[in-house]
Amino acid sequence: MTITWDKPTDDGGADITGYLIQWYLASNRNTAYSVEVNDVNLLNVDYTPTQLATLKVNQMNDLKFTIRSNTVPNAIIAGETYVVRVSARNLVATSYASEAVTIMAICCPGAPTNLRGDQATSTNKKIGLVWQPAQSDCAPITDYRVFRNDRDALSTVWNIEHSSLQTTSYVFQDATHCTNYGFGVKARNSKCWGAMSNLVDLVAADRPDRPNRPTCNYNEAAGSF
Repeated sequence: MTITWDKPTDDGGADITGYLIQWYLASNRNTAYSVEVNDVNLLNVDYTPTQLATLKVNQMNDLKFTIRSNTVPNAIIAGETYVVRVSARNLVATSYASEAVTIMAICCPGAPTNLRGDQATSTNKKIGLVWQPAQSDCAPITDYRVFRNDRDALSTVWNIEHSSLQTTSYVFQDATHCTNYGFGVKARNSKCWGAMSNLVDLVAADRPDRPNRPTCNYNEAAGSF
């Protein structure tokens, strides 16, 4: 369950050091949970690792945090509706909570990661793919779907290349020699499809051309070739 918010317009005269996220079941206010987040790596996945290495919490806007069942055990149940509020903290105190928002926890899988070409299975007119499994907190991953895009045709359409894959690898057959293809992967659990993986561009290889006709170089003085 992912929530987003903006940093306060007034930090109270001291740098913001973190945020307190509180949520409870809409049907049972007594079942309340909270988590304090002060790690920039958890607050916004849209920053690059290089940016995160130099950022502080008080410099971040367009904040984003995903509440997972493994963040606070049993705190998220797929299909349930939750009321969520966020408070900001500085070195002095905690702010009043934001206005509440009501969210239904759908709990789709995360995106598969590290999608890349697999040299071991990339042979003549075949492109091998491998990736790391997607994370799914509320239900096991059931299958993967591979998407393909013809980059050389300047297409913006991502076609379904293969569905219902039970493994984290795939081999694209009958690729056209020297054609550039784009690939992406999504995962599904029993609830829904997740986000797209990183995209990769790969070129179908082929056997090399034959060498030119060899020539014979004879050294008459030495009497040898």
